[in-house]
Amino acid sequence: METLEISMKKKTKPQILDIDKAIENLKKHLPSYKSEVEVYQDEALIHKSHITRFLGITRPTLDKWIQEGFFEAVKSKYLPRTYFYPPEEILKHLLQLKDRNIC
Repeated sequence: METLEISMKKKTKPQILDIDKAIENLKKHLPSYKSEVEVYQDEALIHKSHITRFLGITRPTLDKWIQEGFFEAVKSKYLPRTYFYPPEEILKHLLQLKDRNIC
C-alpha cells in the first residue's frame, strides 16, 4: 500500500511587490501622457497598453492587479462600451495602498 500526501496552499494577501517603482514610473509620465494618447471630449482614452508602459509592468501583471481590485477601469461618459484607465486615479489608488501597507 502506498501513502497519500495532501497539502493545502495558504491563500496569501494580494500585494504589489515594488509599488514605489510603479509610483515613480507613473509620476514620470503624468505631465506628458495626454500628448501621447487619444483624447475624446475631455477624456484621455488610456488603455491597458498605455498603463503598462507608464507603470513599467507587463500586461499579465496589470491584469492581475485589476483582478485583485487594486484599481479598475472607468466607464466613458461619451463612448458606449468604452472603458479607460485614468493615470491620476491609478496613482491615487497606489498611494492609498502604500499608505495602508498593502504592498
